[in-house]
Amino acid sequence: RVLFRSGAYLADGSEYDGRYGLSSRELEDFHRERFRILAQSDVDLLALETIPSLPEVEALTRLLAVEEGRWAWISFSCRDGRRLADGSPVADAARVCSRTPRIAGVGVNCMAPEHVAELLGELRSATSLPLLVYPNSGEEYDASRKAWTGASAVVDWGAASAAWVSAGASVVGGCCRVGPEQITEMRAHLVRG
Repeated sequence: RVLFRSGAYLADGSEYDGRYGLSSRELEDFHRERFRILAQSDVDLLALETIPSLPEVEALTRLLAVEEGRWAWISFSCRDGRRLADGSPVADAARVCSRTPRIAGVGVNCMAPEHVAELLGELRSATSLPLLVYPNSGEEYDASRKAWTGASAVVDWGAASAAWVSAGASVVGGCCRVGPEQITEMRAHLVRG
């Protein structure tokens, strides 16, 4: 069993851009009790996902380091092919994770699929951990309106997933607005090999 958990949220849009106005230590305090409860649950792996800021990555890795025997993967929310949503280099976040015990893998999720290939390159340059990718449909979320905007990216999900695996991804999937049809397309393409 895997337990999925997202980044900090205040429902003010900061969960999408990482501008919480809090230090890494304050974010650690914010997450501490929830993290402890989740880490002591009966799951095999924690999925710490959609993390938009380097200070939050630092906070979560410190919390993981003190939970004996608990493993997690961490995936980041990114604004482009090189940076987390808060503007920090994704390679810096991957390096923080590489120095943390019991990180099962690092990756990116809930960002436009057009950025995946470049992000995989950035991640691979910074870590030897397994890589995972699960982008959204390419639409953008407008936190003030609480609605998705723009058009879905035109993606051949099967070919894209094969390219991502060739670029080093061990886990491939979809996030927001990527549905069963796209996941089926990815699986069929990857199984055919």
